[in-house]
Amino acid sequence: VIDSSCSSGTCQPGIYNSLLELAKGKAYTFASGFYVFNKGLKTNSAIVTSAPNGVTLYVASNQPIDLSGTLTLSALAAPGCTAGSGVLVYQSPSTLSTMKLAGSKDKLNLQGIVDLPYLDVIISGTSSNLSLSGSLIAHSIDLNGNMNPGVSSNPCYNFISENKVSLVQ
Repeated sequence: VIDSSCSSGTCQPGIYNSLLELAKGKAYTFASGFYVFNKGLKTNSAIVTSAPNGVTLYVASNQPIDLSGTLTLSALAAPGCTAGSGVLVYQSPSTLSTMKLAGSKDKLNLQGIVDLPYLDVIISGTSSNLSLSGSLIAHSIDLNGNMNPGVSSNPCYNFISENKVSLVQ
């Protein structure tokens, strides 16, 4: 990508070969498409939304991933998709161990599949500011607070096609 810092406030799909660290409190829009973050992604408490047709965020192995701030993101999904095809966030096999999502300070509205198979995801906070409509795949999930899980009306966003919330290990 040409503007690898998203200085205009709009991030474009493509390959980011340096760490994308957004400015705290600033508003950003991710244009629809596929993003590759070879050196990691830090939303850094920014205000982030995805364009109406959605995004897929791929973070390379062993690179930092921070989903903090006010995020409203939906997955990129092709017409006529099948269950499991709407991946919102994926990190390839990694030695990183944990990612914390703090509902008391972050407001996350995620629609799609969040696939972090090697991370232990810790969800904490007293408010229910973490809403996931789709699937969360992780090495482990530690629920120390409130979360609003739900099945998406878009079948692409669900790992399995059944219309129920499931916890699978």
